[in-house]
Amino acid sequence: MKLCAAAVLAVCLAGCVAGNGAPTAGGRRVSYSCDRGPGMTVIYAGGMARVENGNGQTFLLQKKESNSGFWYESPVLRLRGKGDMLTYWPAYTPMKTCLIQ
Repeated sequence: MKLCAAAVLAVCLAGCVAGNGAPTAGGRRVSYSCDRGPGMTVIYAGGMARVENGNGQTFLLQKKESNSGFWYESPVLRLRGKGDMLTYWPAYTPMKTCLIQ
């Protein structure tokens, strides 16, 4: 059931971005530069965040409740932030701090 729900969300999220990378209704595309390693692009839409990291990997994260700022998480990745800054925690690697480009 979780796999099916994840697949449906992935298709819905992919539909929020036009072929040229421009956002469409309900989605927002943000590019970040990070203090360690390559930057990344995050597409925020419908309670999900799609992370396209500079290593060619893509991850889907679900929005979590946060008292301040934003928080998205998957089993292997966590994003937390506020304003123009976010913190990126890939599993088993050091945390990165990223700013909007």
